[in-house]
Amino acid sequence: MKELKEIPLFSGLTEKQLLLLKEIVHIRQFKEGELLFLEGESPDAFYIVKTGGVDIIRGAPGGKEIILERMKAGDFFGEMAIIEENKRSATARIAKDVRLFVIEKRLFIKFIKDNPEIVIKMIAELSRRLRIANQDIEDLAFYDVEKRLKRLLLRLADVDAKKGEGIIHNKVTHREMAKYIGTSRETVTRLLHKLKKNKMIKLAGNKIILYSPEKW
Repeated sequence: MKELKEIPLFSGLTEKQLLLLKEIVHIRQFKEGELLFLEGESPDAFYIVKTGGVDIIRGAPGGKEIILERMKAGDFFGEMAIIEENKRSATARIAKDVRLFVIEKRLFIKFIKDNPEIVIKMIAELSRRLRIANQDIEDLAFYDVEKRLKRLLLRLADVDAKKGEGIIHNKVTHREMAKYIGTSRETVTRLLHKLKKNKMIKLAGNKIILYSPEKW
């Protein structure tokens, strides 16, 4: 029950509510590369990431993909199709070996009806995602590829204003970055080398360090 209480979406629930939640939640594990659900499928469950990562992706012309968002520990997804009573609007693919809290569709609907405070938190998170989507549209419309890459790095980084640095702890592959910003892997590789040469970033193992991100 402690694990559920630590999830932001459920942080304000009472002990009684958490006990009820515990009865309807089960944990499932998936390996990197597995598909959780496909765009166009009927929804059957609501998901929360316990550990690992899940990419939410959409197909694009020419067989390409765009990563809409990477869900990490504490993030929830799969709610839109359930609430709208519609088909899945995107595909979910495991980005890193993952453990998920899973709630069956019918039980999830009943739980949020009985506990409407959960809906308020969900709306707040969906509003945040909408702002990011609007930013992505703005980026594609007004910025060149290099600027889009910089803005992506800033979004992914944990910024320490005192140190004047930002750190991306779980390194995203060049191919994944390309899918985020609508370009090719080769272009991302070339631009990262350019940023490194200009001493704007440092590639350190699984980390990317951003120097003076406030000036970007």
